[in-house]
Amino acid sequence: MSLIAFQTALGRTVRARKETQSSYDGLELSEQEWRNLVRVFSSSGFRATANIQRSWCESRAATGAQLTLSILPLAQRRELIREWVDGGGGTDSFFAFEAAAFLQFIAQRIPDPSHALSLCRLEQAVLRAEAVAAQFVPPDVALLDQPDCMVRASPHAAFVAIFAELDQLLLAIEGQGPVPPLSEPHMLLVAPGLPGLARPADTAEVALWRSLAEPQSIATLLRQGNELASIETLWTAGAMETAFLEGAYDDLSLALL
Repeated sequence: MSLIAFQTALGRTVRARKETQSSYDGLELSEQEWRNLVRVFSSSGFRATANIQRSWCESRAATGAQLTLSILPLAQRRELIREWVDGGGGTDSFFAFEAAAFLQFIAQRIPDPSHALSLCRLEQAVLRAEAVAAQFVPPDVALLDQPDCMVRASPHAAFVAIFAELDQLLLAIEGQGPVPPLSEPHMLLVAPGLPGLARPADTAEVALWRSLAEPQSIATLLRQGNELASIETLWTAGAMETAFLEGAYDDLSLALL
């Protein structure tokens, strides 16, 4: 058996914390090699290693979705983490990617609407904004004076519906108050150019954001009744960015020839 085959079998079994047929799938093992591996897997040292690795994966996953998990019942929290790690989660070298994937995993398994889903969407949005916040430079507002300037919603920003005052939810998470009932949503804007990455949004900003489901020109946004002040606010916050129409890159290429 090659070294890589031995490492593969060992790694698979550490992840599973027990010997399974899948540990050997695709590996050509002699009878002696198989007996040697079984002896390793039955040792107390191997069991300790597997338990430590499992604990590390669970802790890593929990840290990536700390806010969302905090408002869930303990049993549900443990089940989500267990299912995620059983499926191979908790091992990505890039923490932000791991956290984003786990939050999406959770979002598909909790009620909509719910306080837990609101917090999950908030954590997802903050991760996206945080990824570019350090390098964010407010765009030139002079571009907004061009009626044919095409803009779109930024993938690094989001509007998140919170069905209670955020401070009430945070108190509930800390055990200092009851979980508030669902109510009319309060909208939060999350964007890389905002201090603290998030703030409450007003109705004009929400209406503008909905207009940006597809790229639009500044002239079109104004004709739709959107306010120039709201356009400038989302623009400087990093919630909007310039967009090219289909074929615009071809025109640009021709212009450069």
